[in-house]
Amino acid sequence: MSITVYSRYLIKLKKFKSAKVLLQKSILYFPSYLENYLLLASLLKDMERSEEAIKVLKKALSQEHLSNGRGIDRKDIWAELGSLYFSRGDFNSALVSLKKSLKMVEPEEFFYYDLLALCYLEAEDPENALISIRTHIQYCKEIDPETLIILARAHCRLGKLEEAANNLIQAYSIEDSLYLKAADFIDFAPLLRNGFFTTLEYIEWEEP
Repeated sequence: MSITVYSRYLIKLKKFKSAKVLLQKSILYFPSYLENYLLLASLLKDMERSEEAIKVLKKALSQEHLSNGRGIDRKDIWAELGSLYFSRGDFNSALVSLKKSLKMVEPEEFFYYDLLALCYLEAEDPENALISIRTHIQYCKEIDPETLIILARAHCRLGKLEEAANNLIQAYSIEDSLYLKAADFIDFAPLLRNGFFTTLEYIEWEEP
């Protein structure tokens, strides 16, 4: 049984510390094997140790040669790094990492346009946020409420309130309800003022 497979088995058994030690040793002895970096970073993220996970991914990127096993390569490292930075509120670093990942693949092979759109919103760039979320919709076979809320936020930032309202109505119709986060509340302030949300019966707002 390979170290990677056994590590996954330990993780399945929730023996996280044992899996962590094993993966760290594997990286020490086989520094070019990319999959173990991603697996260790994912484990650390689940253990709420994202700062350590970021260090692991940076170490992977510092390697001159990496084996691209199971279709995994550097683009995946950059994408995961972007996700980790975003979870820590470092939106500029997240944006840089995701854009590097995007440059390494064909547009239709990038699976993080929605996260990229959120980064652009945090960077006060609603134009590129709108482009990114529209691209996500273009390549995504199904549109969920979260995607439509991001689209509505971008429209609201650009002053396109009618389009934003239509996006939210479409999101509401999927589950006959709407859950909005604190960040959404800020972007949707114009719709709150014009009474739009009084037309929707089941809305839940996240506490700021």
